[in-house]
Amino acid sequence: MTRAGTSARSAAPGTWTAVALVAAGTVVGAAARAGVGPIFGQPHTVGGMSTILAVNLAGALILGIITELCVGGRRWQPITKLAAGTGFCGGFTTYSTFAVDVALVGSHGPAEVVLLYLAATLFFGPPAALCGIALGGWLRPRVLDRDKTEGSAG
Repeated sequence: MTRAGTSARSAAPGTWTAVALVAAGTVVGAAARAGVGPIFGQPHTVGGMSTILAVNLAGALILGIITELCVGGRRWQPITKLAAGTGFCGGFTTYSTFAVDVALVGSHGPAEVVLLYLAATLFFGPPAALCGIALGGWLRPRVLDRDKTEGSAG
């Protein structure tokens, strides 16, 4: 047991530590999204819509993995949820840009492309998250077993 009678395995970080973890993860996530832009295209263009679709689907997959890996009471799980789940995925994904793209490109671009973009985001987002959860479920025993082995060796 740690101070205040909390378990060391599941102790949550303090408020300012949590804010710092989310902020750091957000910076990395936003930088990763910015790095993807030149590959597919910049937002608010037809080409940029593929960028936002790719990052939002990848973010849903990553968040699914993180969610599943953070089930349990390991010491690293609250930190991982904050930095990688809330921070990185929050900075990496962008549903606000998705909404602006639909409005801007929809008013000036080909309607069928915008409808396909809208449908693909809404149709493939939940399955991407579910695939992430399934992958996280497959990874979890491997990660947690390694965590136990490393914890007992130290």
